[in-house]
Amino acid sequence: MQSLAIIALLQQPNAHSLLEEAYRNAKTPGRLVVLCALRSSDADRFTELSKPLQSSTEVVAKYDGCVGVGRTVAELIAEITTEGECAQLPEWKERLLAHYH
Repeated sequence: MQSLAIIALLQQPNAHSLLEEAYRNAKTPGRLVVLCALRSSDADRFTELSKPLQSSTEVVAKYDGCVGVGRTVAELIAEITTEGECAQLPEWKERLLAHYH
């Protein structure tokens, strides 16, 4: 569902300002979702915002289905940076929409 939310945000004409506002107001898990969106839409802003989090030892839950595992923010930033999931969100749009409808 987070992927659908990101796609919906990215389709808005004011996506950049919505993402900036969400980042400012979100707690860490929400900020990670925003960073995922920025990874696919504004790589420079992603780099700028993620840099201070690259050494964070704060632990947040990462869910795969209904199973959550504690991961450090630094680990999750590394995943967002190196794995294609966030960068490929626009390409996955049709597949995600078909799956949830």
